[in-house]
Amino acid sequence: MSRHLIGLVPFALLAVAAGCSPDMVPATARPALSANAVEIFVKAPKKFEDHGFVFVEVAPSTNDFQADVYVDQLKETAASKGADGLLIAPIDEWKESKGHDSRYVYVGGFYKGKFYNFPVTTEKPRRMVGRAIYVIDR
Repeated sequence: MSRHLIGLVPFALLAVAAGCSPDMVPATARPALSANAVEIFVKAPKKFEDHGFVFVEVAPSTNDFQADVYVDQLKETAASKGADGLLIAPIDEWKESKGHDSRYVYVGGFYKGKFYNFPVTTEKPRRMVGRAIYVIDR
C-alpha cells in the first residue's frame, strides 16, 4: 500500500504547485484611479486583471538610481487604466503575453527609499516596464 501512496506524491506536488500559480484574467473596464491608489507588486498576486503593459523612458544612470520620477509616471499610467497595482515581477512571468518580445535587463534602484529591481528594455530608447493590474485576490 505504501508503494501506491509514494506513486501519488508527484501528482500531489503538481496539484499543489498548480494551485499556487497566479491567475491572470482579462481586464474589466474600470474608471481611472488616483496614482496614490496604485501599489507596487514584485510578485504576482493570486488573482488579478491584466490592464496591459506600461512604459516610461529612462535616462542612463551610473550609480544610486533614483527611480521615483519614473515609477510615479508608471503608476499614473496604470491608474489611468483603472489599475490599482503595478507589477514589476520578473519578465519570465510575462512570457504568455502576446505581442511583447522585447529583451530586458534588471536595473536596481530606489523608489521612496526602498530598493527594487526594475525591468528595463535593452533597445533604445531604454524604457522601464511594468504591468498595470487590478488585484482581485492577494
